[in-house]
Amino acid sequence: MKNTNSFFYCKYSSQCFECCKETEMVLSNEDILRIKKLGYKVQEFALYEDGFYILKNKNGYCVFLKNGKCSIYKNRPEGCKYYPLIFDVESNSVIIDKDCPKKEKFNLNNYSYLRTNVLHFVLRLFKEKEERKKRE
Repeated sequence: MKNTNSFFYCKYSSQCFECCKETEMVLSNEDILRIKKLGYKVQEFALYEDGFYILKNKNGYCVFLKNGKCSIYKNRPEGCKYYPLIFDVESNSVIIDKDCPKKEKFNLNNYSYLRTNVLHFVLRLFKEKEERKKRE
């Protein structure tokens, strides 16, 4: 049966949080609004670099990692919901992140239904970046 979830589910997430280490997760405008609604200020959780908002790190880990768990899991950024599926700029394709410690456990072919979602997400991030740059 084909999985119809619009996001990736990592069955190792309760044992592993390496994806939260030195994160460079790019945030969409929707991510920022959703996290702000939780009571956080943008300056508390994001950095602005070259037209993108990126999750902050604290002591080498995502600011939302608390006791080995994501403290905003239900409201986590969209990119986190797809991880370890990432867009690789060099190959111009969706891949399993080479830095994921469980990468050998995942078969990219099993997640082909998510490739379009990841591509649309990346395109939206670049469109938002261009809109910000125009306003600067």
